[in-house]
Amino acid sequence: LFPKFGRGNKIVQLLIGILGAFVLFTSLRYAIEEVLYPVLFNRSNYGEGTPLEFYIADNIYWGSPGITWAAIIWSIENARKRDRENKQLKEDAVKAELAFLRSQINPHFLYNTLNYIYSLAIPVSEQLAAAIIKLSDLMRYSLKESPGGKVKLSQEEQYINDYIELFKMRFSDF
Repeated sequence: LFPKFGRGNKIVQLLIGILGAFVLFTSLRYAIEEVLYPVLFNRSNYGEGTPLEFYIADNIYWGSPGITWAAIIWSIENARKRDRENKQLKEDAVKAELAFLRSQINPHFLYNTLNYIYSLAIPVSEQLAAAIIKLSDLMRYSLKESPGGKVKLSQEEQYINDYIELFKMRFSDF
């Protein structure tokens, strides 16, 4: 009942299903304890003259824990499933965004342009040429080295060192 009617605006169907489960539970319990037991064991669970109201209340009392536990277990499983789906959606969104950004930058054009700027910078300033090479390495790493999101630790360490060196060059006057 819970997987089928527990979501959305199907509360009426869920309540009808729970009521049906109580009716089925009560009917089966009556058939076993008041019809089958007297035939097999010559005794019943309830004495002669047990009021119907007591019988129904007793069955609600004994049937409620099963339905309550089913609701709790379903709710926990449903929450876990939603968490897994949300996590997967977030990962997929990050991958799609990264793929989109990579597709927007033409790496071949970028590397050729940086190489050209590097060749122009060598006669002007060794420091400028070194900064352009560091930038080129950082861009290459960002665009090519981690297509699946996983890289070797040594590559990540080199990237961080290059990043720090580039910032040191940038703020060397301070």
